[in-house]
Amino acid sequence: MSQSSAINRSLCVAAFAVVAAPWCPVALLRLSAQQHDEGLHERFKTEAPVKWAEYRRRAENLQGKMTMSASIDGRRDAAKKSEYLRNATSRRLLEQSVLPGDSTGTMYVVNPRYSFILKRSAPDAAWLLDSVNTSESGGSTELIGRRLSSPSLAVQVLTSMYAMPLLDVVQKSNFKVRTVRRANVGGQSLVEVRFDYPNVWRKEEDQTYIPIQSGVLWLDPEQFWCVREAELHLKTLVGTGVHTERREFVVKNGSFPIPTRGGSEQNWKLSEGKTMKIQSVSEMDLDVPATLPDDEEFRLSAFGLPEPHGVEWKKP
Repeated sequence: MSQSSAINRSLCVAAFAVVAAPWCPVALLRLSAQQHDEGLHERFKTEAPVKWAEYRRRAENLQGKMTMSASIDGRRDAAKKSEYLRNATSRRLLEQSVLPGDSTGTMYVVNPRYSFILKRSAPDAAWLLDSVNTSESGGSTELIGRRLSSPSLAVQVLTSMYAMPLLDVVQKSNFKVRTVRRANVGGQSLVEVRFDYPNVWRKEEDQTYIPIQSGVLWLDPEQFWCVREAELHLKTLVGTGVHTERREFVVKNGSFPIPTRGGSEQNWKLSEGKTMKIQSVSEMDLDVPATLPDDEEFRLSAFGLPEPHGVEWKKP
């Protein structure tokens, strides 16, 4: 993978996936007990995966609006507003750039019959059809599938690490817990989990490489073992880095935590003696609607465009 590819991957994870620098880059004061707590370790192994799975089910239909901005070495590199909608069978994502000089927008949509991409030149411009796929698999092309996976991960950010669900990560054979202990973080009693997660770059073409080598998670066992803070140590062919992140959430009506804000910062030591800092901040206005969006919201006709040839929907 080229240096630019590695940097782009890091920017993607740091920014949109909402494993989102801190809006206040000063880390919260953390006070930890000195010894490993075997009882807490056992709770982490048995309770946390169960709670993460429950959270995944409860948060499945979270949707709403998100804003994100990211910078590289202080230069604003990305800024966009997004809106994510879904129901039992369909999903759609609007991405609207708010970078100076770039007002383009893109809509990614998939329904049971087809998928499509729309584009527009400005927020008040008409949508134009970019592509449509009516394959028997439901029409979810690789690009659309990849883009629609981002908001899914974003709304699940509280139980994810570097855009990867913790429920999956802890089952990997190379994930090894070093210590588990209580820690006071900003006045909150959390569980600190230090771990090793060595990943080897096997070939330059490998686009699925995970750069994490080790790290620390600060989890809230009273709230589905959600991640409050994290520090990850990264390694790629172009250098080594430290990724730190913080997350905020609200609990509405005693249900489950809903992410509201996140920030991340990556500090890289690159080959050739160079350094690089990637920062991002994200804000989210999410909820599970009492009534999920109608199927019609995920069709071309919702945007004033004709349905694909041969596609007919049953009338209600």
